Amino acid sequence: ANFSESDLKGANFTGAMLFNTDLTNSDLSGANLTDVYLTTAMLRNVNFEGAIFKNTDFSGAMWVDGRRCKRGSVDICYFTNQERLMALNECPNCNLYKSNFSKKNLENAKMDEAILTEVNFEGANLKNASFVKAILKGANLKDAQLEGTRFEGAIWIDGSECQDGSIGKCIKKNK
Repeated sequence: ANFSESDLKGANFTGAMLFNTDLTNSDLSGANLTDVYLTTAMLRNVNFEGAIFKNTDFSGAMWVDGRRCKRGSVDICYFTNQERLMALNECPNCNLYKSNFSKKNLENAKMDEAILTEVNFEGANLKNASFVKAILKGANLKDAQLEGTRFEGAIWIDGSECQDGSIGKCIKKNK
């Protein structure tokens, strides 16, 4: 559909499937976008002021500023896996290779099966975070708070595997 340059103030799009819809230069201020799929939509220069986003999927959409939203952008458009983790406090299966989260608050973060090779978590709050089956090889965990953090099945910083029950620390599997 083509709604480019449309006045859609306060429109109710609840449950709408707006895949590939062109909304360029439109006014969606105050619109209800609950349970809406805007996957791969064109949203350049759209006015979203006061719009309601709840379960709104922006995956692959061309955002207001012309950048493409990453897959999994729900209720917020993010452009990198680092932004996703900081905005949603989760990034399962993400590739965060060599990212810097030094001194960041990632309490309760979900990073199961993520690639965290050489990530800097120095001084980070990782309390009750989940790194189940994540790859942490070469990661920096110096002074990180690890109370309650789950490492079951994770590949530890030295390349060894953490066994079941690895909470707060890696209990290495016997070979």
